[in-house]
Amino acid sequence: MNLNPENLDQVKITVSTESDSAGISVIAVETQDDSGVFESTISLTQTSGSSGNRIRAFPGELITAKYEDRTLPLPYGISDDLDIIATSSIGADIPDIQRVSIEDLYVADSTGEQISKLTKNNQIQIVSHIRNNQDYSQQFTSIVQIVDEQNRIVSLSWIAGKLSDLQNFELSQSWIPTESGNYRIETFVWKSLNDPSPLAPSYVKSFSVK
Repeated sequence: MNLNPENLDQVKITVSTESDSAGISVIAVETQDDSGVFESTISLTQTSGSSGNRIRAFPGELITAKYEDRTLPLPYGISDDLDIIATSSIGADIPDIQRVSIEDLYVADSTGEQISKLTKNNQIQIVSHIRNNQDYSQQFTSIVQIVDEQNRIVSLSWIAGKLSDLQNFELSQSWIPTESGNYRIETFVWKSLNDPSPLAPSYVKSFSVK
C-alpha cells in the first residue's frame, strides 16, 4: 500500500473484538515516505463503549485487524482487492489462575448451618464462597467432586454462572453420604466445561462421615 513513494500513505483498518464484533475504523499512517510500514495506536477499554481509536475488549478475547489490499500480484487484476486479516489475543495483568479466589469452603446441614459431625444418609450442603478479582464481569463454572478413601469419585456436580465485577458469591451443592468413612472435597473454578482453564487454584478439604 506504499502507493506514493514521495509521501506518507494511509490505510484504513477495521479492528474488532469478541465484545465488539462491529468494531471500529482507524487510519494507519506510513512511518516514512517510502517505508511501506503503517502504524496506528488502538486503546482497549473494559468499562466504556467503543469510540474513535478505543475498542471494548476483555482479557482472553481475540482482537482482529483487517484492511483491503489493492496492490495484488498476478494472477489478480488491477481492479481486484483482497481482505488481509491478522488476529491476536488480549492478555491480562492478572494471570488466569488468579482471576477468581475460593475464599471459603465448609459443610453445612440442610438448613445452611455449618456442621463438624457428619452422619451417613443425612443430606449435607457443600458451601463455597468465591470472589471475582477482576473489575469486570466474567463467566465461570464451579465444580465440586467428593472422593472416598479409595480415590473414587462418589459425587460430581457443577454450577455455571456469571460473576459481576469484584463480586463475592456463595455456592451450595447438596450430597447424601451413604457410607461411613473419610472423604475429601475438591473444588475447581474453570472458565467453562468446554474450556477447563482454571480461574482459581483448586481447593481441597477433608472430612469424616460416621
